[in-house]
Amino acid sequence: MKFKKGLFLLLILISLSFWKLGVFNIAGIDVEIKNAQCVNEQNIKSDLNLLGKNILFFDEYEASRKLTVKYPCIKNIDFKRQLSKEIKVFISGRNPFLSVAPLTKSPLSSLDNLEATPSSSTAFLDWSLPSQEREQLTVDETGVVFDCGDNSDLPLIFLPDENLKIGQKLDDSLFIKISEIVTKLTQFQIQNFHAKVENHDLVIQTSPQLVFALDKDALKQLASLQLILAKAKMNETMIKSIDLRFDKPVVVYASFI
Repeated sequence: MKFKKGLFLLLILISLSFWKLGVFNIAGIDVEIKNAQCVNEQNIKSDLNLLGKNILFFDEYEASRKLTVKYPCIKNIDFKRQLSKEIKVFISGRNPFLSVAPLTKSPLSSLDNLEATPSSSTAFLDWSLPSQEREQLTVDETGVVFDCGDNSDLPLIFLPDENLKIGQKLDDSLFIKISEIVTKLTQFQIQNFHAKVENHDLVIQTSPQLVFALDKDALKQLASLQLILAKAKMNETMIKSIDLRFDKPVVVYASFI
């Protein structure tokens, strides 16, 4: 029993000696950043503030949470502890998927009384889009708003949210539908378009003009669109607009005089 107590005390003394001598203290931080423009190596080192701290008590989860909250452009952070008492920090950023901007509410009154048929609904549809004076924000493929600026190579979606801000995550139920449509339209070579979300509809200004119902099956509407476009190409016909909100989409063909 005395031997065990003595051994225990010896281990405590050795541990305290190591602690006092700084044997486990972090001696360096190596930062590698990929595709995260909102942050630099000095920012990371300063915010982590790890030099001289005990490597055994480094909380990776808390450090990662702190950095991703402060710098929304960061998507993933990995830490690797080195035998040289260094910590390597690997940071990867978010990829731009689309741009968003607030949609100013339309002063127009409801046209529900004029929408007795799909054709009349399409005829009175407001295809107009707001001006691009409002600040555009960049969203990644998971729906996180992480940057601002004009990205002319991305689709621009006007959303009915006046409080869009960097660091926000868009509503999943809405964004998942939008991302399905945007991804598929890119495969159809329909890119860099402008659109708006209004009354549960996604109204897209492109050629041809398109409108989807966001409260219905997006994949079913996309399948209908693919068939319509393929048939138009085969018949060499020009389409002005396609309203996909109905079981039988309303197709308006371009007229030539």
